[in-house]
Amino acid sequence: MLIFGFIIVIRKNKCVIYIKYYYIYIIYMRREYAKWNNAVHQKNLREGEQSEKWFEKWLEEGYIDRDWEITEGHNWKQIDYRSVKEDDKCRVYLELKSRNVDFHTYKSTMIGENKLKKARNYLDNGAEVYFFFLFRGKSGKKKNMYFYDAKRCWKGLEKFVILDMGGTDKRGCKEYKNHLYIPTNLLTKIEKYKDMKEYHKFNKDLGKSV
Repeated sequence: MLIFGFIIVIRKNKCVIYIKYYYIYIIYMRREYAKWNNAVHQKNLREGEQSEKWFEKWLEEGYIDRDWEITEGHNWKQIDYRSVKEDDKCRVYLELKSRNVDFHTYKSTMIGENKLKKARNYLDNGAEVYFFFLFRGKSGKKKNMYFYDAKRCWKGLEKFVILDMGGTDKRGCKEYKNHLYIPTNLLTKIEKYKDMKEYHKFNKDLGKSV
């Protein structure tokens, strides 16, 4: 408090701003502390790390003909993975979402509106963007993966895809924001096509093949 009093006397105008942001920071840290000490959150983190390892190993199999890099600070950014830049190929961006339920548990799956906005920016610059969803198998061990081509919501929302508020309060704090709700019947199972080139061959209306 003595420090704040000193600043108030010497730099009154700037001190008001500083105290304001200090207060916001304290509220934010209390929220983050509650979340990080929450058992559900810790469990989600472990499962997320396992899913990322599984996904990265799958990427090495070449379903999408690219070399990959993890975006710096991807845990806080809108998109997790991007292809290594090549002069003769467009950039490809991938976002991975893990679902601790079977594919048939819900009629739709969701992804943050912030990720859709970022995807649209990449699409505007000629890139490809895919949202991957890794579902738990009925046995709890086998993983089933599907993807959604962001081009389907590039200029506007695809029919039956909606934007709505969603989230959870099970991880120590309220985490609600706008999400894109995608019906699961609009997702593509990776086994349906031998690779992404074949996917584009049968979905030419969505744009240039990668």
